[in-house]
Amino acid sequence: MVSHPKGSAELSSPRRASLQTKFFSLPTTSDYFKEKNFKSTKIVGMILLSDPDPDVSRIQTLIIDKILKVPRFRSLWRLEDGHTIFEPIVDMDKFDMDYHLKVVNGLGKVTEQDGSDLVSEAHLMNWDATKPLWKLTLVKNMIDGKSMLLCVIDHTLGDGASLSAVMLSLFDKKPIKKTGESTSQKSHRPYKTKVRLSHRIVSFLYGCYAGFIGLHIGGADPENGLKIPLDKKRC
Repeated sequence: MVSHPKGSAELSSPRRASLQTKFFSLPTTSDYFKEKNFKSTKIVGMILLSDPDPDVSRIQTLIIDKILKVPRFRSLWRLEDGHTIFEPIVDMDKFDMDYHLKVVNGLGKVTEQDGSDLVSEAHLMNWDATKPLWKLTLVKNMIDGKSMLLCVIDHTLGDGASLSAVMLSLFDKKPIKKTGESTSQKSHRPYKTKVRLSHRIVSFLYGCYAGFIGLHIGGADPENGLKIPLDKKRC
């Protein structure tokens, strides 16, 4: 059983994902994508540890105290009315730690090259959509006296930099803190523009001209794999 402190409403209420997140979630939420056997986009990485036999219970505790504090890492994903919804698990008794953390004894035979092969295989595996979309594999007792933590995370949960930071937080002494709005999310548009009215009029007229030329002179795109046939049901 996994114990977890009670979270705020923000950590437990369903939330609608962005369009970009929806795009990455379709292989696990859309029946059409599943039927066509589309593979999900995964972020996979290896963390090498100097300890050949790390304490598994300690790693489990760190997962609970740090990784599971991030709502997306304990959320289930689904399509609802054309939108992707992710809903964090509230009853942590339902969190399957054995699924999310697999322990393998390398018996002094596993090399870093073997770890690279595991990375390649991880990109081809299918998720269990009834569980959060990430898995860790701890390979103990490698041939060089080290151990390895293989991290496999669906791109639905976030971008590579953010997810790497979450994984590396397992080895930080300080707990994860909730941060405010990032600088990149803030609008940098000035309150008042200093463009002359004449320049605005010229830009507007040129836009109309370019649109007219493109509409009546430019040909349609040739048939290609990016076009969805009209007789196909969209997801």
